Amino acid sequence: MHDFWAAPEEHRQTETTQFLKNVAIVGGALAFLALGGGTWPLAVDVTAL
Repeated sequence: MHDFWAAPEEHRQTETTQFLKNVAIVGGALAFLALGGGTWPLAVDVTAL
């Protein structure tokens, strides 16, 4: 696990930005899992392969 609080002051903004980016990616993945379970009306039919 990365020790955020021990990061030097000049790296703290970058660390915060990367952390918030990761939170956004996880949130998007969870939203996709929660809302993406139904059929997709515009999905391509790939069963013909």
